Amino acid sequence: MNLTSIIKRAAAFMSLILMLSLPTPVLGAVNPLEQACKESSGATLCKDNSVQQSHENNSIYGPNGIITKATGIISMLVGVAAIIVLIVAGLRYALASGDPANVSKARNTITYALIGMAVAAAAQGIVIFVLNKL
Repeated sequence: MNLTSIIKRAAAFMSLILMLSLPTPVLGAVNPLEQACKESSGATLCKDNSVQQSHENNSIYGPNGIITKATGIISMLVGVAAIIVLIVAGLRYALASGDPANVSKARNTITYALIGMAVAAAAQGIVIFVLNKL
């Protein structure tokens, strides 16, 4: 493996890391029901929305609640750790020099890091879904 091949692989890996680390939009940033109720408060759905608004001020599981903040912090830490592992595994893959054992270890590490990121994202999604249903 020559130097240009290593540089190309490193550039491709870094662009992958850059794409994975781009900020994602916040889930549920705009509540369309709340918007509609502001415009016409006499609708039946708006009366049910008052119960939802009381949950939005909950300090345990509301939008600024302890569980929501802890989930966000843990997900961020898992994401940072996974990106670090991906960078290290990418470097190991680029520097494997064609050795099948080292290439296999690096591929497995990349696979497990990506699976870990997917599990962490799914877990955060499940927690947000459950908290919204409370």
